Amino acid sequence: MKMRYLGGSLFILMCYVSPVFGQPGIYWVDDIVDKIQTASADDPEIKDIITSRLARPSGIALDPDNQKMYWTDRYKVQRANFDGSDIQDLVAGTPDTPTGLELDLANGRMYWTDYGEGEILRAGMDGSQVEVLISGLEGPVGLALDTDGNAMYWVDQVSDKIRRSRLDGTQIEDLVTSGVDGLREIDLDPGQGKMYWADFVTDKIQRANLDGSQVEDIISDALNPNGIELDPENGKIYWADRVEDHIARANLDGSEQEVLFADIPGAVSLDLDLTPSATVKEMFENGEPDDFALIQNYPNPFNPETTIRYYMAQAAVLSLKIYNLKGRLVRTLVNRYIPAGVHQIQWNGADESGQKLPSGMYLLYLRSNGYTQTSKLVCIR
Repeated sequence: MKMRYLGGSLFILMCYVSPVFGQPGIYWVDDIVDKIQTASADDPEIKDIITSRLARPSGIALDPDNQKMYWTDRYKVQRANFDGSDIQDLVAGTPDTPTGLELDLANGRMYWTDYGEGEILRAGMDGSQVEVLISGLEGPVGLALDTDGNAMYWVDQVSDKIRRSRLDGTQIEDLVTSGVDGLREIDLDPGQGKMYWADFVTDKIQRANLDGSQVEDIISDALNPNGIELDPENGKIYWADRVEDHIARANLDGSEQEVLFADIPGAVSLDLDLTPSATVKEMFENGEPDDFALIQNYPNPFNPETTIRYYMAQAAVLSLKIYNLKGRLVRTLVNRYIPAGVHQIQWNGADESGQKLPSGMYLLYLRSNGYTQTSKLVCIR
């Protein structure tokens, strides 16, 4: 196995990493101007993707591997390429008011709620084999899937409930039945056992355990929040504010709020493209098949945390450890079997016990199959 180090100096790498592994692409539907739009924090210019054949778009979901986006519109479920070309009606005529939409890419299925009919349905990714999973609901809107846990979660806007069932619609249970008045969107962080939702009446974004216990306010000053979406790996939550007409984000605990894009009047649902850009895919695909790459952490210097990224063309056991300049091991970040692909991990400058380390330079060692690569990390307090 050969190893490639990207860049020849710290300066070059700091300038290089950001555009390759940049901020997530954000796609949203706007039901006031009837558009699907996109932007990112790296490129905040708002671009129109779909501007025609929309009546009142609602939910949106992405299939980045196939460069496809799916959305619900009045009486339709549709899809197109990421650039807006090749618009297709997948399910048309039978839906009354399709609203929330989620994709199960591993099993080739899409799920959606129908507010008017009070149903949750699913079909193949091409719109075939439509089946009604649950009927008799009271205004179902937002929907989220936990495919590993064989569960789907949704919000009933009329009855003010958060509910869940198995993916086949059986074993329905109520999770949250009080303290919520204007439910719209829901998203999950199964890794932490949490669900998040937006309430446009109380102007709050809240979260709870997946069983509905321990409800807490995360953001209490979001005006008419809609369209929440999580990026658990990077510890971020995104949402649309329909009073302030912007899209914002914060940490998953609600801290460090920031407005990303303004003058967006009617965003109701959004989704994130978290895959590496085409640039990084082409860069690795054009290399030798047995290569892997350690990519300089970014930002560097850093405070309070930095992101370390690496690429493996083949699955292998890998260790990623941090040492101080005296050669003492201070933190083991990874020490396990890693599948092929692009991976990333955050380091907050703490040692194994959680204590913050002092300012200074630290050495990152990546080891796999007898090979070692090092990189310098600079922590600033």
